[in-house]
Amino acid sequence: MLKTCERPGCNNQFMAKRSTAKYCSSSCRAKMSGVENQVVTLGSGSADPFDLTHQRGLADAVVERVEQAGLAGTPEGMAAIAIAAAMTLPINQDGSKFAALYRQLTIAFGRLDALAPSQNAVDDLRMRRDRKRARPA
Repeated sequence: MLKTCERPGCNNQFMAKRSTAKYCSSSCRAKMSGVENQVVTLGSGSADPFDLTHQRGLADAVVERVEQAGLAGTPEGMAAIAIAAAMTLPINQDGSKFAALYRQLTIAFGRLDALAPSQNAVDDLRMRRDRKRARPA
């Protein structure tokens, strides 16, 4: 069955092996998979999925979180900010590259949470509980 690729900017015609096929190649599918994950994660209202302006808000949010924790000048804080900035670069919009950076950012946030001064004992207990739940079984 002849179909047209649904990735914006591609529009190649291809012979689909399945009726549910949307993309002409695995690279188009991976690019759209990364975009869909970013839109869901970042809550973009942009009509164009390749518009990266919504991701600049990610870097700003990370900077704000690091500053609120009082760790802006620490290596962990600077690493989190650098990772968030790298996530906004067009070269890192491939699904696997974006996923790897997201994983690194999650690890950096864990380190920031561990270093940040706690507000009270309840916050400490919540943080420890969340860390235990996040560990793979």
